[in-house]
Amino acid sequence: MTVGRTALIAVAILVYADVVVERILHDYDAMTTSCALRNALSPFRVSCSNSTAAAAATVAPSFVAALRALPPIPRVVHVAWKSDRLPPSSLFSELTVRRLASTNPRWSVRLYNDSAIERYLRASLPAAAYAAVAPRPIVEKVDLWRLVVMHREGGVYADADRWALQPLDGALGPEARLVLPTFRDGGPSQDFMASAPGSPLFAHAIRLNVARRAAGWKSIYALGPTTYAQAVAHVVLGAPDAPADPARHGGAALRAAIEAAPGALVTTAREAPPCTTATARVRGLLCVALWAAYRRSKEAAYEAAGVAHWTRPRRRTKRGAG
Repeated sequence: MTVGRTALIAVAILVYADVVVERILHDYDAMTTSCALRNALSPFRVSCSNSTAAAAATVAPSFVAALRALPPIPRVVHVAWKSDRLPPSSLFSELTVRRLASTNPRWSVRLYNDSAIERYLRASLPAAAYAAVAPRPIVEKVDLWRLVVMHREGGVYADADRWALQPLDGALGPEARLVLPTFRDGGPSQDFMASAPGSPLFAHAIRLNVARRAAGWKSIYALGPTTYAQAVAHVVLGAPDAPADPARHGGAALRAAIEAAPGALVTTAREAPPCTTATARVRGLLCVALWAAYRRSKEAAYEAAGVAHWTRPRRRTKRGAG
């Protein structure tokens, strides 16, 4: 076999593998072994979803009317981080916070440390509401703070570990007053929010969060993603007393409702983090390779900065370690 033919076969295998991996990444949450094999063998993408078909939903006319009265989304990004300065250069920071700043020179990127978030909540919430959240871990405070800052100031909220390889202007249409991407076909993404100030969605999400804390709720997940998803169902889809049912209010139903709504006041997209989001477009094999290296860099950056991810406590550094 000639060198040229060998190289051609190798390229074909890489292209084929890239397509298969991209399919798997797209449907990762619904992927089974049999579906993965079908996707690998078929020249066409095979749907892996076994969920109930999304029920019809519509964006509430009253919500559309409220958005029309709001100003444009301000060019400011709010990021919670342990310091009010950009983290040191590393693969982690160059894919996230530092890239966010360099890719969006016309935007103001504001970093809020733990003390700044504490002050913001104390100044923004009624005394009883602040007293309920004051003793809780910082990750819980950030979940509530992002709702408060979106309502008071608007702009964009982005998690510090969110890849930021695409300009923000591409994720926001000129008429948009709210951007509601979804985490695959689950609920609305909580690590990226974009809104005009004064949105009734965030006013309701704050009230719901505060009320549940007063009622004794403690679960980080229930107070964070679940409560936010239910607020979206209540306000955006006009289901004021309903839980966020996946068939009626999940990602597929939410996107379909937004896409059918008049005008472009609300925009949406299906995200498959970290590689396919409103702020990143990295596909297939490159995504896998970059993700593996990024995770190691992120762990090192978090350890150095003293950041604890909400799913697990921060490891203690051994005394005397160099």
